[in-house]
Amino acid sequence: MKQTTHTTFESIERILDTPPRIASFIVGGTALAYLVGWLYAKAYFEVFGATWLLTQLTTRSLLGHSLAPIALSFCFFVIW
Repeated sequence: MKQTTHTTFESIERILDTPPRIASFIVGGTALAYLVGWLYAKAYFEVFGATWLLTQLTTRSLLGHSLAPIALSFCFFVIW
């Protein structure tokens, strides 16, 4: 009986431990995507001498700029 109770508590602990991990992964991934998008857009606009355009970009467009570099690096690491 004690073995079953112990296993039940371990299972409940694992279930309750999962949402914070998922939330931290989402927050960290979003922050990384924002940073990559900002760096990508900055490099792109510096070529044209229009870095002032970075202040005009929305968060959504910065995340959109990060989609290609993150997807390519993800594919590289999966294939590698």
